Amino acid sequence: MKKTSILKVLLLSVLFFTGCQTTGIKSSLNKKKLLNGVELLNFKDEKYPNFHLVIWSEQGAATESADESGVTSILGKYLKEGTVNKGKKEVLDSLSNIGANVITVSSKEQFSLSTKSLVEDSEKLIKIVSEMVLKPSFYEPAFKNLKSKQLGHIKQINDDPASLLDKLFTKQLFQDHPYSRSSSGSIKTVSSLKLSQVKDRYQSVFDPSKLKIALIGNWTPEAERLIISEFSEIEKKVLSKPSKMVSVQEKAKENLFYTKRGLSQAQVKMGFTTVESKSPDVTPLGLGLKVLGGSFKSLLNEELRVKRGLTYGIGAGLRVHEKGSLIVVSSSVRHDKLVELVEVTKKVISDFVKRGVTNAELEKMKALVAGEYPRSVETLEQEASAYLGYESLGLDGKEIYSYLDKVNKITKDQVDGALRRRLDINKMNLVILGDHRKVRDLKKLGVTVKRP
Repeated sequence: MKKTSILKVLLLSVLFFTGCQTTGIKSSLNKKKLLNGVELLNFKDEKYPNFHLVIWSEQGAATESADESGVTSILGKYLKEGTVNKGKKEVLDSLSNIGANVITVSSKEQFSLSTKSLVEDSEKLIKIVSEMVLKPSFYEPAFKNLKSKQLGHIKQINDDPASLLDKLFTKQLFQDHPYSRSSSGSIKTVSSLKLSQVKDRYQSVFDPSKLKIALIGNWTPEAERLIISEFSEIEKKVLSKPSKMVSVQEKAKENLFYTKRGLSQAQVKMGFTTVESKSPDVTPLGLGLKVLGGSFKSLLNEELRVKRGLTYGIGAGLRVHEKGSLIVVSSSVRHDKLVELVEVTKKVISDFVKRGVTNAELEKMKALVAGEYPRSVETLEQEASAYLGYESLGLDGKEIYSYLDKVNKITKDQVDGALRRRLDINKMNLVILGDHRKVRDLKKLGVTVKRP
């Protein structure tokens, strides 16, 4: 399993449960704002043995220009290449000596750097990480190697059918919107990146007005004073104002079949562009999609996996973004059964929207959320992750503390209304990756065949 940050893993689990919302837990949060605009979030419990630090910026990959796609991801890796005073080995050895590691993640809505240590090493950790973030060397000989590694990562994505289809599906549904671009960038954009562009991106990502620093667990009093001292030094930069991101358009696009010789199965994604994160439809729509395809007992799995044996599994869910989300139905199937799988999936969705969710199904999903979700936010790290995840979607992080009350108030009419408004089968988009020569009755799918 590839490395990722606690922040990213937990945020994804939050979105899986109900779309983008969170829960009714007791707040551990204490907030401060520094004079330069940096926001300090303290999630403290003196019984904790560990100190966890997250430096978070709202300048995610979606705020990159199209020709610089992937630059934020490379910037994150550059921060581990040494500082103006210390080489890469010295920095990494300093972290290793206190059992720490630094992980950076660039997603569409956020950039994060996370690390942790024992409480007694919290001051040492802050000194090391502050220097990494505030005094990066941007050592020029490392740039070629970082680009090479990034290009290798992109090629790995392109060689994995499921990952490649996800990228192609996202691009097709979001079209020219910034959400269509992979956070890793493309072969073209990463190959053409210059070091000066990485340095410029650094100024945007670490603009103090865009930063939040989360102190999580337990730490010494001096550690907090130290981080305030270090990050109060960041000066506000006069940067060009980024253009305001437009909302995603909810409309059908061309259905596509990306053909690739030698694939044993077809990978299938169907879905819609849909609501913004602040829409009142998000929570009821998330509950409805859990009934449709959120578990092995869901309607789609019962019909396609259990009754018909068309696939080993099929899922439906909501990927929430601030300016427009995706409803995604995913599966894989033998080529000779592809047309049947698509047709049956559409019928199950259409029938579900027409009849609506039953009271029993809704109560079952509420009970499932009430049981699952608290376990996913029971630690301070999880609480901080949920809070920052909410903020990354343009929402108020404080809403995480009242989520279960919100879920319990959702009615059948709200779920049915959201399903009718957002799951118009005539606007469903279909993107497939497979070998088109192996498909029977391909014309029935109404797809345009092209190469990835």
